Amino acid sequence: MLEQATSESLRSTEHTRWPLEGRPFGDIVAWVNLELMKNAAEIGYARFLYAARTS
Repeated sequence: MLEQATSESLRSTEHTRWPLEGRPFGDIVAWVNLELMKNAAEIGYARFLYAARTS
């Protein structure tokens, strides 16, 4: 769906809901991407700590 999104649809507030009402949909997409990167980094760090502990 995001591959087919236009610049106008990313600037639209039509698909945003509470608690981010009034924000452009592109902001929501960027926030989700940031959260995924953060979670991947946290999982990677936990795996590193686990490997360091068991070796």
